[in-house]
Parts: sequence; C-alpha cells; structure tokens
Amino acid sequence: MRTAGLAIVKQRPGMAKGMVFLSVADETGIFNVMVTKEFFERNRQTVTLCKFISVEGPLQNDAGVVHVRCKRMTPLPGRGLEVESHDFH
Repeated sequence: MRTAGLAIVKQRPGMAKGMVFLSVADETGIFNVMVTKEFFERNRQTVTLCKFISVEGPLQNDAGVVHVRCKRMTPLPGRGLEVESHDFH
C-alpha cells in the first residue's frame, strides 16, 4: 500500500525493541505506521526530521490494530507550511 500525510506523532517506546510508531494524518483521518529498528537505523534522518511523508509497505492487522509496516519512506515538500509534531527525543 502507498499513502501519505503529516506525521503528527512519532513514538519510540523503550519496551518496543527499537520499533518506531508514527501517527500520520491525511484528509481522511489518522493512520498508523510501524517502522522496524533496522529501517529506522538506515533512514533515521527521514523518520525523525520529515513532517510530510509518503509511506509504502504492506497493510497489517494485528488483533484489530491496523497499520502500514513501512518498507519505504519518502519526504514530501511542506511548501512553507509551519506545523509541529509531537516527537520523541
């Protein structure tokens, strides 16, 4: 699946074994993105700094929780928009 939007929340819980979870908003609502530790290590700058992103990967449903398992992430231009996300530090 391929989708895009504004990354409004980025979380890296200590108990998640290096996984990063994003909440991304588009015109239809909010969707979840799961980023593996390996993908994050290879794409740290894109994951942490980009606000508008395109995400590609398989759609997964784990016990009713639906998310995109990120295989590719591409930054999208913000065209001068000033927005803030609630990111981990």
